[in-house]
Amino acid sequence: MIGVIVEGLGEINAIQHLLTKIDKTTGLMCRPLRADLQPKANSRVIARSAKGAINQLVSRGVKKVVVLIDREDHPCAVSFASDLSEALHDLYSCCQFAVVVKNHSIENWLLADLNALISMTSRFSVTEDVRRAVSNRADELPNPVRMLDKCAVKFDYHKGQDPAKIAAKMDLIVASKNSRSFRKFMREVGDRRYQSQSKDPIESRGSANDLE
Repeated sequence: MIGVIVEGLGEINAIQHLLTKIDKTTGLMCRPLRADLQPKANSRVIARSAKGAINQLVSRGVKKVVVLIDREDHPCAVSFASDLSEALHDLYSCCQFAVVVKNHSIENWLLADLNALISMTSRFSVTEDVRRAVSNRADELPNPVRMLDKCAVKFDYHKGQDPAKIAAKMDLIVASKNSRSFRKFMREVGDRRYQSQSKDPIESRGSANDLE
């Protein structure tokens, strides 16, 4: 059984919508738990902050915990994930851990499938320059909140209300084409479509030697 920990209150329902769409290869708890994770803290402090949520998940039969956390201003997402994973395994022996660093935040993921925004005609209007900016590189957007504000109709993007509404309409395969960190998320929570690798989108895989 796999369980997921998120850092933000506004992410719980959004990530739950995404988890319900996973093509599961194993048991998966689709309702994530929240822990007060502070991405700018050191890895051991972050790991200790997850203790309560980890204990809850383990008590429910979870054998693997996936921790989702923003990259923030860390210079290297890979190093950040590795350091935090090491801290989690050092502090807890009750289960396995995988760290997925949202590059840079959940808003990058929400922009990875623009069709979701386009379908919400009373809330968002997606311009051609936004389409060009997002294409195949949602992880590289330096200020995704500002871009969502630009698309928003009537009032700015709301971090508490909009993520779940967008996530409910997202196509995971479309999003995975535009975000490598999203592909990593899909792989770690057991989506069979990314069971063997998450380096490349599933429609553009190279040879077997290119797989992660």
